[in-house]
Amino acid sequence: MLVARLAPAIAAGRHRAPVRGVGQRGRCDQRGAGVAEMTRMTASCRVLGFELRLITPDCALYYADADELDALQSEPWWAFVWPGSFALAELLQTRPELVRGKRVLDVASGCGISALASLQAGAAHVVANDIDPWSLRAVRLNLGQADAVWAHDAEAQGRLSCCGENLIGSSVADMAAQGVGPVDVILAGDICYEQPLAGEVRRWLASLLSRDQSPPPVVLIGDPGRAHFVDTFRPQSSNPKAASYFPDGSLDRHSLAPEREERGGEGQLDQLEIVAAHRSQLSGLIADTSHGLHTATVWELRLKTEA
Repeated sequence: MLVARLAPAIAAGRHRAPVRGVGQRGRCDQRGAGVAEMTRMTASCRVLGFELRLITPDCALYYADADELDALQSEPWWAFVWPGSFALAELLQTRPELVRGKRVLDVASGCGISALASLQAGAAHVVANDIDPWSLRAVRLNLGQADAVWAHDAEAQGRLSCCGENLIGSSVADMAAQGVGPVDVILAGDICYEQPLAGEVRRWLASLLSRDQSPPPVVLIGDPGRAHFVDTFRPQSSNPKAASYFPDGSLDRHSLAPEREERGGEGQLDQLEIVAAHRSQLSGLIADTSHGLHTATVWELRLKTEA
């Protein structure tokens, strides 16, 4: 069954990357099923105030076996709300000023919940980035669902663009060549699901923070505490002066001074810290498809502040 196969991977991070080029419109039409046909509207993610199209127990694909999944040529990771992305969306609902009027890049966008939350919070422009073409179709479809609710925001479609290139490791110039950037905010939900990818993400984000852009982009990472994330970023008990989005101190503060990279300190990793910004409780369909995970945290990766 699909959920029995994918849920442990969502929790532990055993994520097989989609095959580039699979899911082109012609192939999808040839198989007679698109995103809308394979998913159902669900109210389980009401954090955005509207329903998303996801794979639920009412979908035939929910019970698909290995042969049926192989026919898709790409496992439907885009059809679930991952815990880190949910936490990012929830944070933007409570702190819309983080993205309001800003240019946002949502890396590994999946179903698009973080990108849509950015639009809803008033972002000037959002790039939904995912190498799986099925994902980008799902983002557009879910934006269409949102349009019915956002009657006051007729320009939402024009404020979203999609990028199917692998941006991890790209320079600012490389991203600009793909029509991405400069950006003010980078969202990265559930992206540290395996090695060496987690290390590549860390070096890439560090390099973007150390560039000459002033102010540097705000980098927010959503993760439920997977081993690859913890091993790579090593969040530890922190300096009590570290900033938090919770002035009442209700959230434990953590920070990190990443160790210097052996290859010459690439990205100035020793000049960074990571601070907890938000914690979400998982429930409903999100918890059911996350194989026992109950919380997810948003971390801000940033240049060290003065002591």
